[in-house]
Amino acid sequence: ARVYAVVFVGACLGGATRLAIDHAVDLGAWSWDIVAINLVGSCLLGALMGWFATHRAPWWTPALGPGALGGFTTFSAMASLHPDAPLPGLVLLVGTLAGASIAAALGWRGAESLALRLGAQRLPLDADLVEAELAAGHLLEALDLHPVAQRRDVGDVARNPEDI
Repeated sequence: ARVYAVVFVGACLGGATRLAIDHAVDLGAWSWDIVAINLVGSCLLGALMGWFATHRAPWWTPALGPGALGGFTTFSAMASLHPDAPLPGLVLLVGTLAGASIAAALGWRGAESLALRLGAQRLPLDADLVEAELAAGHLLEALDLHPVAQRRDVGDVARNPEDI
């Protein structure tokens, strides 16, 4: 329940910030303010994920990512801004999706690079944790998926990742 509460509060703050910017900045029919909001928000989401690729995320992190930045960014707003002009809406949507993907990648790379320069270590990915469980045989034993001989083979591969 605590996580839902922080996501809710973060989304309220992020959405209110976006709305305030949208009302304060009028850049005409092409909605450049929404494009800028989506690019900045995507870059910050990428930076957040890049930072937490090297640091354990505290319990309140969902307030920032899905909450505040999820509420701040909006792609559906662009479609509703151009109901009678589908071409500008389509151009904005496709351009913003491409730009937001690039912005998120740059944000991730920048934050992760900064964290690594500051001495942090990359954390194992969930797939690495599952592979470790497979190597130890705990997951397979719990699920009773295959015999012991196959489990030993999986463990050998996991202990020697260069052989993959």
